[in-house]
Amino acid sequence: MRALFAGSAGRRNSKAAERSLLGLAFALLLSSCGAAGASSETTLPSLPALTSPGTVQVHQDVTNSAGAPAVFNLGSSPNMTLARPLFISKSGFLAGAEINGNQSDIFERTQPLANWNFVGSIPGTVTQLDFDTLDSGFALVGTGIFSTDSLYSTSDGGRRWALVSTGKFVQVHFFNSRSGIALANPASGPGLGAEILITSDGGLSWTREPASELSKVSLFGSNYAGFSFVSTEVGWMAVGGQPSAGSEEKWLFRTVNGGRSWTQIANSPSFSSSETTLRASSGLPMGGYMDQVRFESPSSGYLILAHAGVLKTVDGGINWTGEQLLPGGGHRSTRIADIATATPFGGIAVTEAGSIWNQANSGAVWKKIYPPYRAASVSYSSGKIEISTGKGRVLALGSNSPTPSKVLGNFGANTESVDIVPNGEIVVTSTAIEFSQSENGWTKIPVPGVQQINYGRFLNASVGLIVPGPLSAMLEATLSGGRSWTKIPLPFLPISLDPLSATNWWAIGEVLGPLIPNPYKKNFHTRTYALYYTANAGRS
Repeated sequence: MRALFAGSAGRRNSKAAERSLLGLAFALLLSSCGAAGASSETTLPSLPALTSPGTVQVHQDVTNSAGAPAVFNLGSSPNMTLARPLFISKSGFLAGAEINGNQSDIFERTQPLANWNFVGSIPGTVTQLDFDTLDSGFALVGTGIFSTDSLYSTSDGGRRWALVSTGKFVQVHFFNSRSGIALANPASGPGLGAEILITSDGGLSWTREPASELSKVSLFGSNYAGFSFVSTEVGWMAVGGQPSAGSEEKWLFRTVNGGRSWTQIANSPSFSSSETTLRASSGLPMGGYMDQVRFESPSSGYLILAHAGVLKTVDGGINWTGEQLLPGGGHRSTRIADIATATPFGGIAVTEAGSIWNQANSGAVWKKIYPPYRAASVSYSSGKIEISTGKGRVLALGSNSPTPSKVLGNFGANTESVDIVPNGEIVVTSTAIEFSQSENGWTKIPVPGVQQINYGRFLNASVGLIVPGPLSAMLEATLSGGRSWTKIPLPFLPISLDPLSATNWWAIGEVLGPLIPNPYKKNFHTRTYALYYTANAGRS
């Protein structure tokens, strides 16, 4: 909330200044402050000196909207933490589906360093995407593994989709626009084995293949089922059983005739077995949920297990060992959800948190390429967007290129916010305020007597508010770009600020309540948070 609260302050600048009682004086101030060689006798505007916190008027019974939550989408980029399913092709392009109301929006990324592009929509919820080329692809649409799923196809990269057929599909894989294979629930119902279906006309009709080896696999409550083929004849199918407390039974099958017959080559212990963890070299473990199967050659492949990491095989799937590919010790931010290690662009991995990583060539270090930053604050004005990241870089974001951001400065982890002002930007850190105008480098704005800054926002090159630390119910306000400051005592601890003019400010504030008995923590107070507004620079 702190990071985004004042993100649109710049858009409100002109109208807010016109409404202000100090509008004319404020305009003269901006002119005098920006003039070269301004006289030292120029009278700086000042705020009223307050010796006690302003009065507070409480608005109760405020009506809140109960409508649907707003959808925020950065142009044509999907919400990657929710964009499932995701498909990584052998040629290195990515396709993702994101639910948007009663339809699924389809996005594509033609190569690892390209932008995401919205290409089209499919009615319903997409459960799987499968492309054999950038233009030719298929999608399963349904609500669950027991539902009747619809198969859609596209021939223009996802811009237009046509309904092909319906059935009890669980997973599909197409070798080209005509030939494909599907795993399906039997017509008699789920839980009674599984069926293999073959098509040679793009999914319009299907032929059931005898698959006695799959009769032992129950798709009732199955968490995952997936195909991976290295040719039109040789492939694997992985199936995860009903999940339970972080574990599930798992089976891996192999075919050498395009899926017409299958041989089980690995499985996990059953729930009755005490062997639930992965040994140094073994078959499949009970721990973790099956998330993806991906073979890159007849011998080398990967299994992605949600909450349990990555397994690798070098003998065609008989034995599996744990593999640590990304840094982070298994934290959600680097836990892999989808992977393709052999594409023309090197390895591509997508994490559970939605970031994309790339390994340029075998043996190289994996590097995160999307998103290229984690925004801590955002400022928007006159069509420009700038952010400060969690690590203190200040970036100006471009419109549409593989490397859209420009680094304006690097201020370290104590960076609080960035604000776009005419011809420049102002960055607030915990130890300083930095001003850059027309890309002529950075200049510090002094704040006399303040050793630490908890938070700050600037409306323009003249008007700014900061919260001095540590934990002070006080503002320091300037109308002169930092040449003079006025202390504004407050009846609350300010957490987030948004100045609209020289006197009109918004804030989120915290008020400590009475002590509450707490056996685990001394001096424990209730805390109340509220939204505050002043039209007279803090007097009320």
